[in-house]
Amino acid sequence: MMEGSSTRDMARDLKAAIDALGIGQAHVMGISQGGMIAQYLAIDYPELIDRLVIGISIARPNATVQEVIGRWLALAESNDYAALFIDAVEKTYPEIKARKYRPLYPVLTSIGKPRNLAAFAIQARACLGHDAYEELHRIKNPTLVIGDDSDLVVGKYTSEELAQRIPHSELYTTKGFGHGAFGEKEFNQQVLRFLKA
Repeated sequence: MMEGSSTRDMARDLKAAIDALGIGQAHVMGISQGGMIAQYLAIDYPELIDRLVIGISIARPNATVQEVIGRWLALAESNDYAALFIDAVEKTYPEIKARKYRPLYPVLTSIGKPRNLAAFAIQARACLGHDAYEELHRIKNPTLVIGDDSDLVVGKYTSEELAQRIPHSELYTTKGFGHGAFGEKEFNQQVLRFLKA
């Protein structure tokens, strides 16, 4: 991943990895930024995908994404890992879950700290520049779009926007899990149901 990489560039890199591994056609699930990358994988390389799942993601930047990811980018550029980690937890999880992590912040922010946050900054800039909105109609693979009604990272109605733009898509919305919905049983049950259909 190089400076200036876009989500489309990342999809191209993913395609190269799929080819190198000889995977052929597969079910693909992308969560958050992975969902942005998966959009371009489906747009540019539809032959690689059987069924597609896009979770808690966006078609294009909105005010919530610009504010939240913009703040994370600024923290990464100033190499403030502790503030970035804490803000990410607070924005990703609902209050009841975030409350459990708070006593552990001093430990969690001191272990696993990267030498620098340059790679994170590249990814954040790619998220802020992601805009597949006008090309989503090119996704022809059966697609499940999953969002949550209280997502503080990508905002509300982003999954609805994706589902409206992608033909043959199905929308499912969880409630109250926030951006961390991907770790919940209900979310994963819906993914399994869709992939087995």
